[in-house]
Amino acid sequence: MELPTFEREPTTPVVRSAFRRTRWVWERDVLRFFERLQDPALHWRLGRSRTIAQILTHVGAVVGFYQLTLHDGLKERVPEPAWSIGDEWLAFYDEAHYVQHERPWYEKLLMGSYAEYMSVLLAVMDLDLETICTTPGQPRERTVEWVLHQVPGHTNYHVGQVNYIHGRYEETVSINRVEA
Repeated sequence: MELPTFEREPTTPVVRSAFRRTRWVWERDVLRFFERLQDPALHWRLGRSRTIAQILTHVGAVVGFYQLTLHDGLKERVPEPAWSIGDEWLAFYDEAHYVQHERPWYEKLLMGSYAEYMSVLLAVMDLDLETICTTPGQPRERTVEWVLHQVPGHTNYHVGQVNYIHGRYEETVSINRVEA
């Protein structure tokens, strides 16, 4: 799995910093996690926790959600997300929506949402930072600057979760091998 590359970076300092931070989180954490992810771990459940697949679906959907938020505030320059995963993002909150896909589906979701979000950042400028954005169906207003720093932070939080679950999966598999 490889991240898409961009020929340029944003030209304004704050947005360029957000662009680089987001790229760094995805290069250092998301891709590194996928390199060691064992396919059976995708749908393994640690107690009552969400599966890695559910968390990855959530991350991909939320990145698109924040792109939609930026579109709301900067309609002239920021396009609506081109992709949609339909109601599957609800799998994070509601077990009835949980569909077990193969690994390539999650890779495509994450890389697609990342590529679109990063291309959106190329349209944002520092003068936009205080612009208020809302998202359909959400009661809170957010500034563009809040969104720019929420995306990598939120992604990093969930990468920590999936790393923990994956580590426990590896421990369980290892213990079961020893006992067998």
